[in-house]
Amino acid sequence: MATVQEWLLDPEWLARAVEDALRNEFFASREEAAEQLRRALMDIEEIYRGLDEIFYQIDLRHNQYLRASFERARYLSQHSSGVDQYLARILEWMAAGIRRGDLPAENCLPGLFNLVRPPDPHCRSQQRRQVHHHRRPAGPPGGQPEADPLQFGGPRRG
Repeated sequence: MATVQEWLLDPEWLARAVEDALRNEFFASREEAAEQLRRALMDIEEIYRGLDEIFYQIDLRHNQYLRASFERARYLSQHSSGVDQYLARILEWMAAGIRRGDLPAENCLPGLFNLVRPPDPHCRSQQRRQVHHHRRPAGPPGGQPEADPLQFGGPRRG
């Protein structure tokens, strides 16, 4: 911008630019060339002045985006850790049932993969398949109910 301002204030530079424009037949007269060159330089100066506001708006939007991205990442990481804990509790519950003999391992693993990969609603074979409800295995000896991994916060109290 300083260069443009220097050119606007320098009559020698303007005279050389007018002569060059006339020599290359850009303009028909000296007055037209001088006027058009001044107008072009003023337009450039105006554009540069407008850039400050544009840069400010870009910075503002960029900072808003960064804050929103950070908040979203934080939310997703907290949610993800909740899902990780949830899946870990399911695996622990299944392992305890398999060790006690209440849950056959061959029934647990396919069910686990159904939890991880949701069914495709467009798949006809999955639409025809009926859902079978399985009995919950009995709790551990001693009468204490085992924590249900599908319920956060431990066993239900009646």
